[in-house]
Amino acid sequence: MLKLLKSIGGIDGGCSRLSEDDEYNFFSVYELSEGKKLVEVACELFAYNDWILSVVMNHDLTKIEQEVSTVEEYNGYEGKGIISSKMKGRGLGDCWSIRKAAWNGKVFEPILNTDTGMCRGFVGGAWNMPTYVADINYLP
Repeated sequence: MLKLLKSIGGIDGGCSRLSEDDEYNFFSVYELSEGKKLVEVACELFAYNDWILSVVMNHDLTKIEQEVSTVEEYNGYEGKGIISSKMKGRGLGDCWSIRKAAWNGKVFEPILNTDTGMCRGFVGGAWNMPTYVADINYLP
């Protein structure tokens, strides 16, 4: 599995933790549906942001079905088929960028892209300005 992940996100792809020698390298694996699994690798961990490489793989983890994120796009699985990214523009938390994608049974598709605009000096940011929003319906 490590060799497959290196082929898309190795050091040149921004994921410096894809090494057999890195003692802090870890993988998270989540069951999705129909024999598909979401695999996440922590690539970079910073004070208030992190970058995670996410891929959908087949059941036995021998083939990459979808590159969900190449390091900066999404940084965590929320559960219920939703992955998200919440990135602070700076430590104060006065500007944010938020993205979400949902598993549709075959691939992850974007459902939200929003930010708070310029950093204005107060926590939470000035506005929530979505540039893309999609409704999702869960089947019973």
